[in-house]
Amino acid sequence: MKKKTKQNWILLLLVLVLVITPFFVAKGGSFSGSDDEGTAQIKKNDPSYKVWAHPLWTPPSAEIESLLFTVQGSLGTGVIAYIIGNAHGRKKERQRQQQAQAQNSTGNGR
Repeated sequence: MKKKTKQNWILLLLVLVLVITPFFVAKGGSFSGSDDEGTAQIKKNDPSYKVWAHPLWTPPSAEIESLLFTVQGSLGTGVIAYIIGNAHGRKKERQRQQQAQAQNSTGNGR
């Protein structure tokens, strides 16, 4: 097995362990969002707190909210992947051009 392939399988296994472990460690736990946790702590520490910022639009259901959150994350991931891929492609092209120039300069000296 190639070294990179073995490394990829090990990384995939580690990711699966990291994703699955919380379901066994936090049995019966609540998987609420950080916004909910923050609001609960604020109300606990200061019961007279009044919310001063409200959302411009509230999704009609939790499923729609989850979908929009996922779409937002996917678009962000796509943008980041495009930037990294583009930078990688430019680097490879620069290296290819440098190699071509080096070959041309050594070939012209004959």
